[in-house]
Amino acid sequence: MANLISHRNIAPLAFLFEAALGLLAIGLGTWCDIDPLENVTIGPETLWRQVVAVGWGLLATLPMLVGLVLLRQIQEGPLGELNQLVDKQLAPLFVETRIWELALIALAAGWGEELLFRGWLQTLATRNIAGNAGLWIGVLLGATVFGLCHWISSTYAILALLAGIYLGILFIASGNILTSVTTHALYDFVALVWITRSPVAPAPPEDTSNPLEETPD
Repeated sequence: MANLISHRNIAPLAFLFEAALGLLAIGLGTWCDIDPLENVTIGPETLWRQVVAVGWGLLATLPMLVGLVLLRQIQEGPLGELNQLVDKQLAPLFVETRIWELALIALAAGWGEELLFRGWLQTLATRNIAGNAGLWIGVLLGATVFGLCHWISSTYAILALLAGIYLGILFIASGNILTSVTTHALYDFVALVWITRSPVAPAPPEDTSNPLEETPD
């Protein structure tokens, strides 16, 4: 297993896993009569609609990136512990990954996770629960499962939950999964590049003094 998950093959494994989530969503959607790619059609009459959906996705990435910049400055408390976890355990896995490989991983994550959690799961709840309640239950259900699937720590799961709510609202507002796919993929790409290519901030020094040691007069 150690050889399987090495620095050089983590990229293809990550790409295949994330892309497989999209295929899973399409399979589940076929079983439940739900099309995760509904409204995503490419043709002379719909091309501009898809371009607009992607454009809104690009703009919607900005608040998430601002949040990333602010959170990465925190070095104390639960968020500080999360930053240290990312820097010391997750970032080294991708440190040898090329930029274009990071782009493919991010694109696969945007595709796979959005189709599964928003395109299929959120839509499943929305279509089976009438009214506005169905919309919000769908958003919360998709975001909650999304957060649980990102449980590397409770803090990270909560942040993923909040991101899932944001992405779910984008999906509803735009009516096109391409918007949340674009936002998710671009955010992941910027975050991966920044985390793997920036120097690690030093951890706060530990207090090694002995409180029982007597101080000289």
